[in-house]
Amino acid sequence: MKNLKPNIPMYFQDGLVPYARWSFFIHFLLALSIIFIPRLLDLGRETHQITKVISAIRVDVVAMPKHTILELKKLSAQASAGKRDEISPKNIGPKYLKKGKGKSLKDLLKGEASKSLSIKSKKGKKSRVKKGKYNKELGKLILQGNKISKGWAIVGDTRAMVLDEFEKYVAALPDYVRANWKLPAHLIKKDLNCRIQIFIGNKGELKKVKLFKSSGNSEYDKKAIEAVRETSFPIPSNKVRERAERGQILLGFPL
Repeated sequence: MKNLKPNIPMYFQDGLVPYARWSFFIHFLLALSIIFIPRLLDLGRETHQITKVISAIRVDVVAMPKHTILELKKLSAQASAGKRDEISPKNIGPKYLKKGKGKSLKDLLKGEASKSLSIKSKKGKKSRVKKGKYNKELGKLILQGNKISKGWAIVGDTRAMVLDEFEKYVAALPDYVRANWKLPAHLIKKDLNCRIQIFIGNKGELKKVKLFKSSGNSEYDKKAIEAVRETSFPIPSNKVRERAERGQILLGFPL
């Protein structure tokens, strides 16, 4: 009995197995693509959205004074006026006392006068304390480090009673740097200060920066140096140029 075999040409028989293998492999890849590619796309979208949210949340908080100098002066004036109004006339006016034995009208008037003086004394003391508090607040807004106060100026390691041209140049520098002085919120309440030595070239370019005195906080020191590096300084005159190039200028932070 003859074997029954399909009558298939030999070239088809030879190429059928490789074709079947390639067909299975291609269909398998298509199935994987259909299953996993949408998931990968969704994951990419989620990652992108998370990055956007993080970028939106990361906002720098810059230290700003609670009040400007003008506002503090107004508050100080209001506080003084408020203290004057606290004691009403009926509290300090004469009291009608029952007639007592052994006290004349003269004695009663003396007693009222002494009470009035006592109240005025307390009022003056409280007013001075309140005023002192606001003066202290105002003092905090004044330049620390390069203090140009009562004729004094810090230039390098020397002090002079009269401001010469170099000292006037130094006194003007904090106004240039202050625009770039940005302190993070968590450092606002810390009592930190540092000094930065700067070397300024003939064209006002910053040639070199040195940390002359550290605050003890590396982040604070870094912010101070960044503020100096971002500043465009005024061109020094011929009389100022040599000392500016030698680094005889110290900037005190906070500004």
